[in-house]
Parts: sequence; C-alpha cells; structure tokens
Amino acid sequence: MKKGRMSTEGFLVLHSLEEDPARGEVKFYMELSNDLHVKLTIYDTANTMQKIVKDELLTKGGNIIPFDTTQLENGTYYYEAKTDVQKTSKKFEIKN
Repeated sequence: MKKGRMSTEGFLVLHSLEEDPARGEVKFYMELSNDLHVKLTIYDTANTMQKIVKDELLTKGGNIIPFDTTQLENGTYYYEAKTDVQKTSKKFEIKN
C-alpha cells in the first residue's frame, strides 16, 4: 500500500434507494471492492433489528438485493451493510 492511501480491501459502497419513500419492492444496491461476506439488515428508529435481508458471500462489483417493503409497517428505517471491517447505513422511509 502506498503512503497516504488506504486499502479498499474488504470495503463496499452502499447506495441510496432510487425511490424514497419506498413502496413495494425496492432494490438495495452496493458495490464491493472484492468478494465479501455481507450482512444487510433493516433497523427501526429505536435501533431494533426488523429484518435480515441478506447474510452471505457476495461477489466483487455491483450487487442488487431486492426486498419487499410490505413485510414492514410504514415508517422510517435504516438499512445497514456490514462486513468484517466496515459498517455503513442509510435512512429510508416506507409508505405502502
């Protein structure tokens, strides 16, 4: 690794939803620097886990993970992607 540069090994970029507020099926999109085990979880505003959407090895590059929002009540939530070295989250609203 060059001086002043951080390794991207084990990291991902989690994108915002294209539709917010979300209705029906949404597509969570993330880009991975390499093949990674990713746990994608949805939490409510009280930080209570509501749903594990995905918990498995994903391949390097772009990954689209569909989710049916009708499984949850209308309201404000956070979706979180977690790897061995990173945890990142985004806020979204469900209005079905």
